[in-house]
Amino acid sequence: MAQAKKKKRFFDVEIPIIGKTTQLYGFEKNEVDGKLIKYDLTRLIKGKGIILDAKIKMDGEKASAIALGIKITPNSIKYSVRKGTDYIEDSFKAEAKDCTLLIKPL
Repeated sequence: MAQAKKKKRFFDVEIPIIGKTTQLYGFEKNEVDGKLIKYDLTRLIKGKGIILDAKIKMDGEKASAIALGIKITPNSIKYSVRKGTDYIEDSFKAEAKDCTLLIKPL
């Protein structure tokens, strides 16, 4: 006897840090727990190339994304820095209330 095929569906995931909702594709809702996603914030921040890295966490039946980091794309950096400008590659760690931040100035 043939087994019934499972069908993939879209599941809503809230991203509370930016107040948006997105959808993930999978067989079951529990399957999206622990997934890493990259969310493009370019249109929200007026053309700046920024990507949000987040991890999905299930709270009962509700899925939410917890931010792991925000990165500026290299193309956006090249566009924003003027021609002929020298740059200094530097980075430093700063302590926040609940985490350590790695800051790389342009």
